[in-house]
Amino acid sequence: MVGGLQFEDLNYSVAVPFKDTILGLAVSDTDLAVMTQKGVFIFSWMNNAWTYNTAFFTDTGFPINLLLHAPIEIKDNRMVVGSPDLNTVYILEKQNSSWSQLAHYVDSNVGSDFGRAVDIDGDRVIVASSTATSFFRIVNGQMVLLNEDTQYAGQRVAISGDNAVAGLRFTGIT
Repeated sequence: MVGGLQFEDLNYSVAVPFKDTILGLAVSDTDLAVMTQKGVFIFSWMNNAWTYNTAFFTDTGFPINLLLHAPIEIKDNRMVVGSPDLNTVYILEKQNSSWSQLAHYVDSNVGSDFGRAVDIDGDRVIVASSTATSFFRIVNGQMVLLNEDTQYAGQRVAISGDNAVAGLRFTGIT
């Protein structure tokens, strides 16, 4: 497809006619999130078809400045969006088929690339930066920092229940 995205899963597909470059993509059983330079566009699986749900635009109140391959993950009714150039992570939540911003966290360590890798599982969030791998819980609509591991700054991260993984890039292995 020219100027768009073709998504296929389990014999279903959706064609999204974007003129912008696709920067990130996340998929769950019921939702598809597409990140472009203009914002995050969310589609939901309704009545046997992918249907446009909502969008969070960079120039109308969703202050996310996106980098190429900006991290975005979606699981169940929650989505995490990283904005490493702003050292910020956003949590979006779906309630009654509508998505809205639930929380965000700004890292005070300027230039740390905070949010370069993200993952979410229920109320647990893991975020990578150039200086640490950070572990959060979502409590009463806030991201609460539980722990930061400064020895292992993850390049890629994943979380499932009480288990978390940080993939590291080694330079100069001897």
